Formats: sequence, C-alpha cells, structure tokens
Amino acid sequence: MSDYHLRGIPPHAIEGLWRFAEPYIKRALDHTFGELSCADIKQLCMNEQMQLWMMAKGSRIVGAGTTQIIIYPGLKACRVITLAGNNFDEWMGLCYVYMKEWAKAHGCTAMEAYVRKGFVPKLAELGFKHRYSVVHIELE
Repeated sequence: MSDYHLRGIPPHAIEGLWRFAEPYIKRALDHTFGELSCADIKQLCMNEQMQLWMMAKGSRIVGAGTTQIIIYPGLKACRVITLAGNNFDEWMGLCYVYMKEWAKAHGCTAMEAYVRKGFVPKLAELGFKHRYSVVHIELE
C-alpha cells in the first residue's frame, strides 16, 4: 500500500501551506521562459483560477503541482501547469489517477500538459500522447 497521498488545497488554506509547495512550483518554473512567477501562480490559486495540489509521503510534503481548467470551443481540459517533487516516478501514477478523477468530476473530457521532451516518454506510460511541440523565441 502506498504511503503517498495527493490533496487538492482549498484556496483559504493556500497562504498557510504555500511555503511547503513553493520550492516545487519554483523547480517546475525553472524550466520555463518566465510566463508565470511563483507569486502569479499563488494568486491564481487563491483566486480559484488555478488549483494547487500537494503530494505527501506520510506527513512530509514531497511534491506539488498546479492545474487549470481550460475551456476550448470544442472541449474542456484540465491542464497541468506545474508538477515537481522528490521521487517523482514513485507517485506520478497516483497523481495522475487523482487529477484525472478530479478533472472528470469537473466536466473535463481531456488532460494536457506542456512538458519538456524528457517527460514525453514518462507520460506515455500513463497513456498521454505527444500532440505537438511549442517553440519559443525572444523578440528584441
């Protein structure tokens, strides 16, 4: 039986728990181009525009992530914005199961994530398929 537990953090509890989640959120953001800051994500979660998730092993926080519901004209998706933690391979599948059930309960018909190339094979193990790649250039 797994010692891991994923919990969605209600907006009113984010301020008190943020210090445990922030290092993992920052770790994920270190691989971005600055589209969002930790402060942006915290505020979006507190405003209920994103959701904060925390993974614990026993009583110790070992990971955190954020999601956002995206409503396209043709479907409603749960987008994983950030996700990082210690021993990720040990709890990745459990995290997916919890988030998938939450997304379905909120009317989502799909899940998506922008990820680094190295995560594509890891997520393929859970059934995710590579759809397209995003390229980026800084404009002067």
